[in-house]
Amino acid sequence: MLWSKSGESLLKYSPLTQSSFSQSSIFKVYRRSVRYMNHVTRVVIIIALTLSACEEDKISGLEPVDSDELRSDSAVLPESPSRQDQTDMDSNNQIPDLCNGMNDDSDDHIDEDQVCECIEEQVCYGGPPETLGIGACISGLNTCDSTGEFAAFCRNWRGPETETCDSIDNDCDGIIDESLELCDPCAAGECLTIDLTIDGDCVTVNCPPEAPYPISCEIVFQGEDPRGCVASTPTRSTIFMKEGNDCGVGAVRGSLTCSTTPGLGLNEENCPMNKEVMFYPANDEECPVDD
Repeated sequence: MLWSKSGESLLKYSPLTQSSFSQSSIFKVYRRSVRYMNHVTRVVIIIALTLSACEEDKISGLEPVDSDELRSDSAVLPESPSRQDQTDMDSNNQIPDLCNGMNDDSDDHIDEDQVCECIEEQVCYGGPPETLGIGACISGLNTCDSTGEFAAFCRNWRGPETETCDSIDNDCDGIIDESLELCDPCAAGECLTIDLTIDGDCVTVNCPPEAPYPISCEIVFQGEDPRGCVASTPTRSTIFMKEGNDCGVGAVRGSLTCSTTPGLGLNEENCPMNKEVMFYPANDEECPVDD
């Protein structure tokens, strides 16, 4: 029942009766109800979508960002990995060992984490792969063990070693005897050179006490025998010289260098002679004695 402010019923002023409404009034009420329900439905959908987005952010570990933060001029960049993190990543990228007889991961072990079926011998190398075939570095052979796998060691390979004065690239870096002090005893001590003018053969020469160690020479035998012999040791001051096997024939000319520091011993490189066949033994008994 509808009432006016004065308390009187409004029905008596309405064209409608108490038992029924006109069709136009019913249609108006229906339209208003639909519009209201549509508005409520849109609000409910918006709220549901908002709650769903927040739930997805929580699952993915993201927090809702305030619109004021998005407008900030100072953007926060992700932190770069630390030095330790970078080291860990680098170690994870290390070249693994393969069943190839090589030390692929440069850890001084060959194929240590692999089960390698052994059918026949294979070439192997225990040094850094990049040094194989350089200087004194050579490969070896890996054989099969009783289980049908390759043995745990590589035979007869040679890797980088400390450089010594021997005209060999011992450390396999592509440079021979790079330390000049190792190869030149005169650089580490005092040297003197003696001129040799000796008639006859099977002769001995002594380095003086102030420089007792022979380190080099240049010998010219004046006989006709194609053989020559210079016998000495690095720490002995006496040098024996002989041409062929017949003593007392010919003469010796040239020079001898002595030092306060022992050398590696006289040889074809540091003590050349004018003979086709050259001998550099440790004592005179090893020089030629017959034709």
